[in-house]
Amino acid sequence: MRERLRKYASSDVNITALRLEHFTALLETILVFSLFYLIQQYLAFSGFFEQALDAPGTLGTLATNTGWIVASVLGLFVIPVSIRWLSKGWKLVDFGFAPRPGRRDVILAVYLGVFMGLWFSLGFWISPEAIEVARSLLAINDWWDAIFYMVYVAIFVAALRNEFFYRGYIQKLLTSEYGTAWGTLLALLFFLVSFHWIGWIHVFSILAPIGLGSALLFNRRGAIYGPLIYHALTFLLGFLGYALLELTSGGYAIYTAILVLIVVVGFWLMRMPLLLLVWNLVTLIRGLRSYWLRNGIIALSMVAIIRVLWETAHTDLIAHTWFTIIFTIVLVIYKLTLRHFELRRILDL
Repeated sequence: MRERLRKYASSDVNITALRLEHFTALLETILVFSLFYLIQQYLAFSGFFEQALDAPGTLGTLATNTGWIVASVLGLFVIPVSIRWLSKGWKLVDFGFAPRPGRRDVILAVYLGVFMGLWFSLGFWISPEAIEVARSLLAINDWWDAIFYMVYVAIFVAALRNEFFYRGYIQKLLTSEYGTAWGTLLALLFFLVSFHWIGWIHVFSILAPIGLGSALLFNRRGAIYGPLIYHALTFLLGFLGYALLELTSGGYAIYTAILVLIVVVGFWLMRMPLLLLVWNLVTLIRGLRSYWLRNGIIALSMVAIIRVLWETAHTDLIAHTWFTIIFTIVLVIYKLTLRHFELRRILDL
């Protein structure tokens, strides 16, 4: 009789530990996101840097990005690396810096970057309103400004920062927790919702294809090199196109024609990798059928929490601070509870 009771107790411990484990990655990523905005907003309110959208043409200037650099280093690099190292022993190389990409991965990333650069260019042709939006955000008055945007903003501010955080940290963590299909979708939703402040039209027309392309490239080898090249080249070519539009006469038309030619000719070289990429997308969509109810609820909860966090960070910093403190305590208790069940499971064995 005692043996039977002990067997059932052991099973309950295992089931409880497994159920709790499902929420570890989600809670951790939300906490890191909350800490990032907390650091960023305290720097903003202390006058360390001005908000990019408060004045036209300030996005990408050195004064604006100083605060973003500090917030990014603390919130998007140091905090994830520290938490992963303490909990699972991750090293820096584990955040997507290994394995190195193959030649075909690099060429595919370049091709997709050129394609998205063309998408930016066509956007200025099709929607003249996009030019006015760009003028309100970008301060490109000469070619030195353009080089600053193409090198610093495109590579470091946009690509390296976002790919390390959303692919190397969030996507890798969530895919290890929820599987490739749901982990990729959750990471993509995380990426899109955290940038909803730029407007949903821009999110779905620009960020959605960038995020999806980066996610698929990351899944090929689990390395951020391909997504980093793709993301950086997309913005580099986009900034170059805008600079040609503003600073030259006729150069923008020639630039767009060159991009069209590269995309058309390159398609014959890249059609097989592109088909494989599409097939990977189909496989991911099929994989969403597993545990769809549980993971669907997790996805909706994550979207709602991220939106609330963003709003409180920008409207009620005190409430956001208290939320972050309480959430940190909850996560610590949660981790200790998991450790308790793990120890019980080991003792029962």
